[in-house]
Amino acid sequence: MNEIHPLLLRQIKRVGIDMEKDSIASTFLELFGKISKAYTESDQERYTIERSMEISSKEMMELRQKIQHEKNVLITVNHDLTREIEERKKAESKNLELTKKLMIASRQAGMADTATSVLHNIGNVLNSINTSSFIVCEMITYSKMSNLEDVKKLILSHQKNLAEFITQDPKGKHLPNYLLKLSDLWTEEKSKMTKELISLQNNIHLIKETITKQNFLSKAMGVTEKVDIKQVIEDALLLAKGGEKVRIIKELAPVNKTITDRVKLLQVLLNLIKNSFESLREVKHDDKWIKLRTLENDPSSFTIQVIDNGVGILMENFNKIFTFGFTTKKEGHGFGLHSSANAIHELGGKMSVDSKGPNEGATFTITLPYHSSKIKGGCHVQR
Repeated sequence: MNEIHPLLLRQIKRVGIDMEKDSIASTFLELFGKISKAYTESDQERYTIERSMEISSKEMMELRQKIQHEKNVLITVNHDLTREIEERKKAESKNLELTKKLMIASRQAGMADTATSVLHNIGNVLNSINTSSFIVCEMITYSKMSNLEDVKKLILSHQKNLAEFITQDPKGKHLPNYLLKLSDLWTEEKSKMTKELISLQNNIHLIKETITKQNFLSKAMGVTEKVDIKQVIEDALLLAKGGEKVRIIKELAPVNKTITDRVKLLQVLLNLIKNSFESLREVKHDDKWIKLRTLENDPSSFTIQVIDNGVGILMENFNKIFTFGFTTKKEGHGFGLHSSANAIHELGGKMSVDSKGPNEGATFTITLPYHSSKIKGGCHVQR
């Protein structure tokens, strides 16, 4: 007989059947064998289930541990990301502040350069004024008209017989011709002095106008108004004039007045024109020129070009010409073109440059809308 399952054997004994002695046991032996087999199979299934549950429980614990680990990693990563975001925000805030400071420094540097240029121009004009005043003083000091005093004394001394003196006296006979020559001389001297005095007046007016434009340029930016582009170009030429023998060519096609920041645009044009003057100092040819051109693109925008036949631009410098700090000048600071490009962008426009290479000159092109809608934090002045 196959071995009876222990649990079944206990239950058989409990009901009083002795598997060794009772005949009934042999009768149901086959049945008992099948039940025992079922018990054994049940044990095996239970063992399998318990083992599976044990394994599953272990896997669940490992999974929970893994999830907790991943959670802890995520918390750490999230904390690191939060800290990095805060640091980046601080860095961005600091960079924004530095950018503002650099823009202010750039504007101040541009204003300082402009002031230096204006002082240089005023110095040249003052030299002309000094020359004109010296010429007028010399003409007055050494004028033959001072001989009129002697003529006056001569006439007064012969006042009672003046007609006889002029017609009979040898000295008196020369008096009419002498007065005629003196009159011609006075006409000549008066013409020369008038010319010098007009030059003095023009130069004094030029100084006054230059100082007025310089004071206007020092005003705060951010104020939009209706602007005459041609007048802004004329003002920039007046302030940038370097005294060199440079032909100024104006091809100013009619463009409508635009709503923009006059001071900001004036500074940009002033910087570009000054750069052209500096570029022309480095070339040896005699026919030096700067061309100012305006074009209307369409009803909504227009173009200003500053063109020269100076030193030109190397091909490798095109991509960095508007980069902050980039300069090809020995004493340059690299603010001008960078801040100019930013200023034009703030006015809602764009700036580009073109050059055929060294000693081929350069063309700076500004494209602007008739209404600079991108200006932030400014106010509009109706004129």
